[in-house]
Amino acid sequence: MKLLIFAASLALCAPALAFKSKAFYGGVGYFSQNSLNRVANKPSGDAGFLGTSMYALNLKYDVAITYDWYLAGRFSITPIARESAADSAKNTMMHLYFPFGQNFADRGFSGWEWFVGPGLIRYTIQGKGGTTVLSNGTGTATFGLPGKSVTVQNVTLNTGLAWNLENSRFGLDVIIEGAMSDKRSEDLMLTYDYRFGGGF
Repeated sequence: MKLLIFAASLALCAPALAFKSKAFYGGVGYFSQNSLNRVANKPSGDAGFLGTSMYALNLKYDVAITYDWYLAGRFSITPIARESAADSAKNTMMHLYFPFGQNFADRGFSGWEWFVGPGLIRYTIQGKGGTTVLSNGTGTATFGLPGKSVTVQNVTLNTGLAWNLENSRFGLDVIIEGAMSDKRSEDLMLTYDYRFGGGF
């Protein structure tokens, strides 16, 4: 019970404004590619809610436009590459976007913010080369693996919500790749960021 009272008191002490002018954040994120598209990523062929996962490092900087509207540039990168199936390639991601956001303080939701804006996401797939042995009907066979690097870039539309408590920020981003295309895909990113400077 004491823990609940303590948590409630922290929530009530949340800052009146979520976005803060000239605030600089650094943090981590859980990036789930193709989250809402129910892509099969298991040997059984079952489709899960979450897609292919990677872990990101994030940088964010807020610039005030008006009293409660902000431009919040953000950069994410996955420093540890994700291995493809059968360890055939390494995958990394970089995402740069510039959402416009608004504080919810005037609406009675202290510490909350929402945001929407464009961005550019870039995937790099680095093939390992060499060969691998895979099942081939009743036996096995040796297959070649690509050894070159391929880069894919997509324009993104990004939106989401975040809650701020003191210097900490907890966010949920929805990233739509190719929003105007019938081949669009949706990604999710859960983030934790810490304010290292500015915005005080």
